[in-house]
Amino acid sequence: MRILYIGNSDKHGYSYYQYKIIKKVYKKVFFLEIQKLNIITNLIFKICWHFNTSFFDYIIKNSIKKKINIKFDIIYIHNESLIGKKTINLLKSHCKKIIFYCPDNPFLDRDNQRWKLLLPNLKMFDLIIFMAKNRLKHAKKFNLKNIIWIPPTFKIKEQERRKINSLEKKKYETDVLMIATWFPERGDLFLKLIQNNINFKIYGGRWHKFKHYRKYKKYIGNKIESDELYVKLIQSSKINICLPSLGNNDDITNRSIEIPYIGSMLLAKKTKTHEELFKNYKEAVFFNNYDDCVKKIKLLLSNDQLRKKITKNGYEKIQKMKKKLSFEYNIKKIINGLNLD
Repeated sequence: MRILYIGNSDKHGYSYYQYKIIKKVYKKVFFLEIQKLNIITNLIFKICWHFNTSFFDYIIKNSIKKKINIKFDIIYIHNESLIGKKTINLLKSHCKKIIFYCPDNPFLDRDNQRWKLLLPNLKMFDLIIFMAKNRLKHAKKFNLKNIIWIPPTFKIKEQERRKINSLEKKKYETDVLMIATWFPERGDLFLKLIQNNINFKIYGGRWHKFKHYRKYKKYIGNKIESDELYVKLIQSSKINICLPSLGNNDDITNRSIEIPYIGSMLLAKKTKTHEELFKNYKEAVFFNNYDDCVKKIKLLLSNDQLRKKITKNGYEKIQKMKKKLSFEYNIKKIINGLNLD
């Protein structure tokens, strides 16, 4: 089995994690990152959110053509938006099957122009894998048929609970933690937590754009770049808020599974997929809006026994399911089911 993996080389990210898992299983896996092919593709990557034209496709195709000169059984593309009809045709000529894994939402306009090159050509893939179930409804509107859903990826080894010494515990512990990139609606929740005197901490990128950043920056940490810190922060917090992206119409996130897997309390936005995975008030707690979120935080902080019981049940639920939830299990099942003859 010879596979070309097209993705992102960020060692902390899920694209590179999926690459490592596929390489571990299938050995002959080659890695290619479009952004780093040359100076021009790097520039295109920086401006594609604002400008995305068919001319980019021509440049990307020719840049890739110089890099690949062998045939593959499978070309696996992780969430890459800088490919259009010409590039996909080139890739298809070098493989038996071409797969696109999509944790984002190319059907909406939250990302401005980012998906304009890819969106009309999604039908060219032999298989599209979505992380959020509600993407299947969007896909049907575009008459996409070779589509499936698998659970969000989580790092089984890297995100196991850690031993924490007393100094770390004092440094990291808080009542409520939220790890999330800043968006305006998340700033609204931030203010409600302040107004209700909740002991909380937020980590994530872009929070410098929050209009009250300077006033409340003591509550805000940087974007987390290591699994070690990520796990220690989550397991040191009594409650972890999980907010699927509103602009992306997400109904689940990687964190939806990571939080209970690490062994902390999952307080998540109520969605259909969350309710399919967890029993409310038994394995996690769901809220309808931000006022409801604050109300449930107060309830859970005032009832240690209830909170610890839900936390324990959520942890045990994921431990029982972790094999079937794992990316390794799902990708082996998918690839073994492909007709590569």
